[in-house]
Amino acid sequence: MAWLTQSRFPGRKPVVSAFRTAIELLPAPASTEHFALRQLRHDLQDIVDGPDPRGGTFKAQAIHVAGKLHDQAIRSMLQDHTRVD
Repeated sequence: MAWLTQSRFPGRKPVVSAFRTAIELLPAPASTEHFALRQLRHDLQDIVDGPDPRGGTFKAQAIHVAGKLHDQAIRSMLQDHTRVD
């Protein structure tokens, strides 16, 4: 979601739409073992629902959560990658 950090922020509607899609695509963890994934889904939903203004601007919070989503995507990609030497 690098488009969030461009000089012109895309606005609330595209961000909320992208985060809704991310929530739909993220697997819903069935156990307490996946705390980070549950927390990420919660953080994305907070942005969709309207973030707490005490946490900063919508833009700042959206960029922060997008970074978490990016980190989770990289972890998932590396975890599923089978290394062949």
